[in-house]
Amino acid sequence: MNIGLSPKEQKEYILSEVDKAIIEYAGNNPCSDEIGLQASNEYEGDLWFNFKIPGGIEYNICAGELLNFKKRVAKMSVIIKKSALKIDEKRISYGARTKQYKKLIKRPFPKITIDDIENALKEGCLRFNNFNPNHFLNWILSGSISKSVCNALKDKVIKCQIP
Repeated sequence: MNIGLSPKEQKEYILSEVDKAIIEYAGNNPCSDEIGLQASNEYEGDLWFNFKIPGGIEYNICAGELLNFKKRVAKMSVIIKKSALKIDEKRISYGARTKQYKKLIKRPFPKITIDDIENALKEGCLRFNNFNPNHFLNWILSGSISKSVCNALKDKVIKCQIP
């Protein structure tokens, strides 16, 4: 399976290709003026150069701009930055949600009290942007909690739902 080149390899590849194009277009001693890179007397090719990174981006650069393009490529970052993706309810995995809930409960299921659940609900709403109290309560009810806690929880939920 070909996953392409790393950012560093991409940069090295494009720089080497630009160097080849500069030598092809302007010769071994390229000179530039306000118009851009000047062609050698022997060059009779196209005025546009096409650079394609394997498994990546394609660039079409005017011959006169090859030196400027090389400078821009040399400044390109090779570090992959992790984007600060906001985790929403649809993308959070079940395992991550379970870990969140277990951190809130702080006790094994058989030892949970109704006060633990109320405190966890309050803390969950404060700590997590993606916290859904209904999912949390369903997760609690699907666990092996004591019958008295289950009944107390159902009573509290029913009292909250009756206007």
